[in-house]
Amino acid sequence: MKIIKQNISNCRIIFGCILRPHFLIGLLLLLQSGLLCSQVTKNDAGFVIKIPNLPKNLDLLEVGTGIPAFTGIYINDHSVIYNPIQKIWHMFGIVKGKKSFIHLTADSLSQPKWIEIKHFTDSGEEIWAPHIIAEKGKYFMFYTRIGVPRQLVCVESTDLWNWSEPRLIMASRTPAGTDAKNKDPMIMKDNGQWIMYFSMMKNAEKWVVGYSTSSDLQKWSKPQICFDEDSSMPSVESPFVVKRGNYYYIFISARPWPYGYMEVFRSTSPYAWKITDKVKWMDWHAPEIVRDLDGKWYITLCGYEPERNGFSVWPLFWNDYMDDAETSVPVPQNDLPELKLINSPAEGIGSEEGVMRRDPSDIIKLGDSYYVWYSKGQYQHGYDATIWYATSTDGKKWTERGEPLSRGAVGSWEEQSVFTPNILVAEGKYWLFYTAVPKPFVASGPNLTRTAIGIAVSDSPNGPWKRYERNPVLRPSGDEKYFDGVRVDDACLVLKEGKYYLFYKGRKGLKTTANETKMGLAISENPQGPYIKVKENPIINGGHEVMVWPQGSGIAAMVTNHGPEEIKNKVFYAEDGIHFRPTHKILNTPGGAGSYRSDAFTDSGNGKPIEWGIHIVDTWQKKSALPYLERFDCIWPKTK
Repeated sequence: MKIIKQNISNCRIIFGCILRPHFLIGLLLLLQSGLLCSQVTKNDAGFVIKIPNLPKNLDLLEVGTGIPAFTGIYINDHSVIYNPIQKIWHMFGIVKGKKSFIHLTADSLSQPKWIEIKHFTDSGEEIWAPHIIAEKGKYFMFYTRIGVPRQLVCVESTDLWNWSEPRLIMASRTPAGTDAKNKDPMIMKDNGQWIMYFSMMKNAEKWVVGYSTSSDLQKWSKPQICFDEDSSMPSVESPFVVKRGNYYYIFISARPWPYGYMEVFRSTSPYAWKITDKVKWMDWHAPEIVRDLDGKWYITLCGYEPERNGFSVWPLFWNDYMDDAETSVPVPQNDLPELKLINSPAEGIGSEEGVMRRDPSDIIKLGDSYYVWYSKGQYQHGYDATIWYATSTDGKKWTERGEPLSRGAVGSWEEQSVFTPNILVAEGKYWLFYTAVPKPFVASGPNLTRTAIGIAVSDSPNGPWKRYERNPVLRPSGDEKYFDGVRVDDACLVLKEGKYYLFYKGRKGLKTTANETKMGLAISENPQGPYIKVKENPIINGGHEVMVWPQGSGIAAMVTNHGPEEIKNKVFYAEDGIHFRPTHKILNTPGGAGSYRSDAFTDSGNGKPIEWGIHIVDTWQKKSALPYLERFDCIWPKTK
């Protein structure tokens, strides 16, 4: 379904939408009630109708490109969970006939082909809408058992393969004694208390979203109402709640019933949402919100009609500036082996009174000499610096050789400072990548200066260096809803499958701090570019410095002590250089490091783990001292 938007007289026109007949009927009923207005939709037959008026903050969350994880069968409401002992993802969902839940497994959340295994059944009963949580070494699956009255039940497992007998949780009736038709349970923990959300009837005619609370997942309170739009249609299906900071987002499907779109509402209370709290509209149904091992967010979609089948996984991007806030959706955690780092002096480029050295490049070797480039100046930060380099025959004692790259010309994009260098060896030349800022320079606030990345080229690592005439080669996106809206920095290059992978860090917007940067990737066919940013960006949701290297046939990355707790101080690996998974936790994490990468530009497909490098000793807490450089050595755990 291709969507083309055009603004005409303050109205959004959407062409090419294929609208289902029952969707149109329900929507027209709402139009007649006067609840919806201001936008129109035109289908392939030329029929024009209005769709709901969307709020101005529509882009609080956005969806990327979906990955088809399983096709060929109708699946509806579902649940996705990770087993860290098995290191396997599991999905359970409604299938046609509704007498069982399909069970799919995968090694990776975002892999294209999940494996179907034995279905879950409940003694031949019709069952709906599973939701699974993990607590204290057990898994609890809540679902709807169809009967009169409908029942919300729970089964338990220690492995997601074998399940206990169902235990009745709720089979409530309305105050008038009619079946409340509880269905579609979803469970969230908030402030030490479990909250179960579900669709229900408050009387014989009106549907609402209800909730119940528990301290032990065994006894549940009497149902209360958290969302009530006084509707006689069951347009409150499959509620799913996500906490982010002080906000609670509720995703509600079947709007209008039976197979309408999905709406998202935001509130500061987990017990109350109003129709005016709407922040998003999507042509979606019964999603699950999950996070991968690297902390990235995803939204899952199943076919909510027989003709729209399968199961797919889509990147989810939040634009509410709550990425580092407390959330109800945890990051799955594996028990990772530990990488230890040991520090030692880097003589010749270490501590020196009145001199700042920081941001070392990765290290290359030519003949008997190692080379490293770095920022040098007289202040703590790198925004008033130039680029220098040093050589060594053992990686321990260094000789500073001079300044290969000074500030740019007056009025140029690099007049204020050039810093954060890194090196690429390709096509018989040396390509020095660096970050720069113009004058006047503003470190923070509404007039924050944008950074950019450029290249200087030489036939020798000793220079002379010539700036690339088409600099800069990478700029911020300019849109603060993207992770690199205002700044790009810290280029790190790897040659993979004949292409140049430029990893970098991005800073989203004026409200984000330096500790909230994330890692991105741009790829080129040539060392000088053009570098095209990948659609999966950001590829890692944290890290203030970029250090990557070829490992095996993929790429490894080190995330230091900046970023969300679940991803910082870890080593990650991605076979494709994009979809990273944690492999090691780090003891004594280096800061702003560069490593010796013997395989960085060989494209051998057999990269080795890094063994040593150079990093910053940041002295910002000591006003009398400036940052300097130090060596680190890696002690990798023994493999079994």
